[in-house]
Amino acid sequence: MIENLEDELRNVKIDGTLENELRNIKLDIFSLSNNPNNTLKEFLRKPTKTIGGEVSIIEPGTYNVTRDLIVKEKISLRDVQLVFSPGAGMIVYGGINLEGTKEKPIILTGDGWKNLVLYEGESTIKHTIMNGGSARIEIPDAEESFFNMNDSLGGNLYIENVNAVIDHLTLMNSKAGGGMYAYSSWIDAKNVLAYENLGNVKAGGITIKSGVNNNGKNSILRDSMITKNESTGTGGLEISSSSIQLENMQITNNKSQISYGGVLLEKNSYKLMIEKEITIKNITIEENQGLIVGGLALRGVKIPYEDLMTCKIQNNKSHGGKDHDVSQEY
Repeated sequence: MIENLEDELRNVKIDGTLENELRNIKLDIFSLSNNPNNTLKEFLRKPTKTIGGEVSIIEPGTYNVTRDLIVKEKISLRDVQLVFSPGAGMIVYGGINLEGTKEKPIILTGDGWKNLVLYEGESTIKHTIMNGGSARIEIPDAEESFFNMNDSLGGNLYIENVNAVIDHLTLMNSKAGGGMYAYSSWIDAKNVLAYENLGNVKAGGITIKSGVNNNGKNSILRDSMITKNESTGTGGLEISSSSIQLENMQITNNKSQISYGGVLLEKNSYKLMIEKEITIKNITIEENQGLIVGGLALRGVKIPYEDLMTCKIQNNKSHGGKDHDVSQEY
């Protein structure tokens, strides 16, 4: 392992051994359409029912949601579409199972709606589309919840103190707060698409902060795409003070107005810094733009050189300096 990679990695193009395979990654979620906006239009039905307030069950159907849905006991949704009114969203205390299928995905959407909040418990999300949400600054009635006055608690999805298993999730077109913000949680996620979300302070695509492990298992994010997101913070993916495995991902065409364009991997703890808590393999980071760093920024994180060599990091642009593709600081 090379102890200081800064000189070797500055402005270098890292061509991975799986370049062709990464270029040809096709998520199942794209199988019906080249554009996720078209996929949403294809599946979305006209609402026939109205719902709002505290609920314990939601039967299959398409609903107009007039005010926050509050769920206090674990709930399962199948063949459900929720079209939220402005300012409304869904807050779940204790866990949810979103059990969509390829033919009948769960849909959460609306014009000016808030987001889905998962607070504590265990949750599963399968074949779900979340579109057009906007972040909250706090979780109502949650004890000792993380509070963010910058309105960045997950544009479409915010999870806190949760163990979450995710497979086939589209996060798209959020208006503030990025696609997903996971705080103090463990996730096992694959086939995630974060597309054209807007962030402020944190990542436009996905933020994972202060993550925890689950019975000794680190979080994992794999076989996913983060593309065309934008933020005043990191454009694409931000991992902070978390133990996580990143595999087989495309992070492309993201933008940051004042920070890191593609990916920020950051540790704020000396103990975590000296241990191998973040691993990456077969990641494409390409065509991202930022002010400080265009592609990959490593802050207090040591990634083995051999792991970086499985990745493809090129054609990124730093508008404020010379760290176009990779920058590392201990």
